Parts: sequence; C-alpha cells; structure tokens
Amino acid sequence: MRRSALAFLGLVLLQAPETANAQAPTEADAKVAQILRENPDHGILIADVSMRNEKGTPLICGTTTLHLAGTERKTGRIVTHVGGLFGTSVREGGVVGLPAGLWLAANVTCGSGGMQTFRGHFAKFTIRPGEIIALGTLVIDYELHHGIFERSTFSSKVHVEEFSPKTVASLKQTAPVTFARARKSPFIMLTALEKKEGLTVPKPQR
Repeated sequence: MRRSALAFLGLVLLQAPETANAQAPTEADAKVAQILRENPDHGILIADVSMRNEKGTPLICGTTTLHLAGTERKTGRIVTHVGGLFGTSVREGGVVGLPAGLWLAANVTCGSGGMQTFRGHFAKFTIRPGEIIALGTLVIDYELHHGIFERSTFSSKVHVEEFSPKTVASLKQTAPVTFARARKSPFIMLTALEKKEGLTVPKPQR
C-alpha cells in the first residue's frame, strides 16, 4: 500500500511541471475557436508588420493595420500593433479569421495622431479552411518622395522575417493556444506583374 502511494506521488510530481507550463485559453483563443466552429470555410491568420524608413528607423504608430484584398472582391484587415501611453506597447502581432483563398497584403495604415496610409502591393498568402497559419513579419523598407504640387509618394522594398522575440512573447500572452497550433507559412513575395497590377486568378483552361 505504501509502495503504491509513493508511486502515485512520484507520478503526480512528474506531471506537475507539465501542468504548470500549460497555458490556459484566453479570450482571443475562445474567439478563434468560435470563428472556426461557426465558419467552416475560414482559416486563422497570425501576422506582424514593420515599417522602416531609409535610415532603418521603425515607423512609430499608435495602431498599425494591414489591409488585405482577396479574390472575388473579398476584403479583410488585421491590426498588428496596438500602442499605449508614452510609446509603450500593448500588443504586437495580430490574429484574425479570414475566408479561405488567395490574399494580397495591400495597404498599411499607421494611426498616430492622424492616419497615414501606405498603399501598395506588398506580398501574398493562401489560407485553407480550418487552417491556422503564422506568416511572420512583413518588413517594408520605404522611402518617401515629397512632391511640391502633388501628394507624397513612396517606394519600398519588402521582405519577410521571423517574429521578433517581443512579438512572440505578446502572441503567447494574447492567444497562447492558437499560436501554439499555428503552422509556419511565410508571406510570399510578389512577381513584378503582381506588384504592378495586384493578384490575378488564372482563367480556367477550356
């Protein structure tokens, strides 16, 4: 009897660290589960955005929003940064549910006092029903060109990076269960034609 009790106690002690390390679902995790349950044609997207000027200095935004354009005139958006008082960060990285299909990362809006929108065709991705994907951080290195008689324009170079440690920590706090289930599927860079005209769905062959 004593030997059985000691064996049971040993089993409990061995399982304790695993139980302690398990993260309970958050409100964001519950919302993700609801989206997938009520919308079987949707998937879940996890992404981040970083805007940097020609000197490599990150663009400071109170809120950063990535606007998405899908085929068949579908639209979506994901808030990838929410700032607090005195430049502190409330959240890095975003989680959103989207209809399955091919999507274009089209515009980035920086909210900081006013709203500044950077319009372009930056990258693409595909999401399938029921899938949870982590696209990584879309990094946009931009140069502003100020016109005298016209609106300022900008040119950009785009690449993808892994989530920063800060973003990973934020996502693990905001949606730990969802983030743990996500499959890495990085943003895909566009062709020259797609950068100019956006995504085009191939016509079916007869």
